[in-house]
Amino acid sequence: MSEDLSVARRFGKRLRYYRSLKCFTQSGLAERVGLSLKQISRIERGLSTPSFALLEKLCRVLDTAPVTLFLFHDPSPSPNHSELPPPSGRERTASIFNDEIISTRTGAWLLPASSRHGTWSASLYALLGYRPFSIKPTLKRFLKHVRSEDRATVESFIHSSALEPNEKDILVALTGKASARRMIMIQAEPLGSGTGSENGLLLTVREVTDCISLHRSFVHNQRQLESYILERNKELALTVERLQQEILEREKAEQGLRISDLMIASSLDAQIFVDRSGLVKKVNPAYARLAGISVRELEGRMYSEVLIERWGRDFFDRALQPDMENAQLHGQATVKEEWLSYGGHGRRYMRVFLTPCLKRKEILGVIVTLYDLTAVMAAQERLRESEELHRLILERTSEGVLRLDRHLRITFANARIQELGGYSAEELVGGSALDFLPPEELKRIQFFVKQSRIGHNVRFPASIMHKNGQTIWVMISAAPLFTDKGEYDGALVMLMDVTELKQTQTKLE
Repeated sequence: MSEDLSVARRFGKRLRYYRSLKCFTQSGLAERVGLSLKQISRIERGLSTPSFALLEKLCRVLDTAPVTLFLFHDPSPSPNHSELPPPSGRERTASIFNDEIISTRTGAWLLPASSRHGTWSASLYALLGYRPFSIKPTLKRFLKHVRSEDRATVESFIHSSALEPNEKDILVALTGKASARRMIMIQAEPLGSGTGSENGLLLTVREVTDCISLHRSFVHNQRQLESYILERNKELALTVERLQQEILEREKAEQGLRISDLMIASSLDAQIFVDRSGLVKKVNPAYARLAGISVRELEGRMYSEVLIERWGRDFFDRALQPDMENAQLHGQATVKEEWLSYGGHGRRYMRVFLTPCLKRKEILGVIVTLYDLTAVMAAQERLRESEELHRLILERTSEGVLRLDRHLRITFANARIQELGGYSAEELVGGSALDFLPPEELKRIQFFVKQSRIGHNVRFPASIMHKNGQTIWVMISAAPLFTDKGEYDGALVMLMDVTELKQTQTKLE
């Protein structure tokens, strides 16, 4: 029974020590764990033991493990201490806690009911800065070392504890005889086994300066750590946001590159990229098909070697080298058209674009784009031949040909019409066709003009005036012309000379 009681008292002392470390009063701890002040006091004095549920609450409030409340210090060393293995982490923690208990300065003040002064322990003398038992222990002398604003509180606490058991403790500032101000915690316990204070009081004076300093330092360090963690979290959030933005930009760039590669690969225009040193870096399939060389054979070679191999040194020196140098060295774009021979494709008319590729004003290389204009050139040649044929027909025909616009102005006159009227092409083009008709023909001609405007082909005889005043009889055939929108755009008029036929008819009549 005495052993159990000793364990309860030692547990109560450990609980009191950790409560003082947290700077809690008995009432403050009681309020936090849901007990009365009297119950906490009985536990700390070893008169009562907590249940497991209460022990868990106490450890949670005091922020400690349950095992630390049972690490009692035993000053007598173990007989086999030298043979024990090195302490584990938990045992080292227990040793640290025990060292803290030993280094804590605690004094006792015994106040019997029959004495006005009582007795101080040697440690209390030392705590106040005196040599043990060198002075008479009195309340007045003790209060002399208490901060002035706390003296009334201490005196009231002692008197009230003497009259009635006081389960509270107080925290005050204390100044020793030759030392700086320190913080102490005073606790009053009744003497004897009863609950009253008829036998006197035992005042326990415990210095908690280091505990408070440690707590303040802990709070300060905790705030600094929280501030540091907050700043680091902000920096980390910014870094994550920046990385996410870079990832998005990289994904967009990669998508753009994929689209660009797809467009180049599927393009019908032959394209090749040559870096600043003249090395072929990228070739699309259209260029490889046109050149009759595989992409693998082209990439990695010097572009000058490919050109000289395909079209000879003369073509390279004359046609492409100057333009390539301007594009690679000076960033000048160039357009050139040449007839080139492409193996099985025969001669092709190619338009060559040399486009410098720039990045922040730095020339990375040249994009060479080839447009095959052979079909266009062939069409233009056929058109030219057709135009030449039509011109030859118009010039060699025995009939005069006029092209009139919508206002009947002459826009074209062949050589035969010039012979019929005696006017040159310069005199005819731009003038009105009605100016070359006799006045008596104008009224009749207007009828045929109206018929032509509504889309009818007309054919009628008429007389025209030669430049020398002679009357020339002609057979006029007019075909109307319309635009793509269906608007009248003039007429194509052909004049056949029937003067001799008219004269013969006149003679016969």
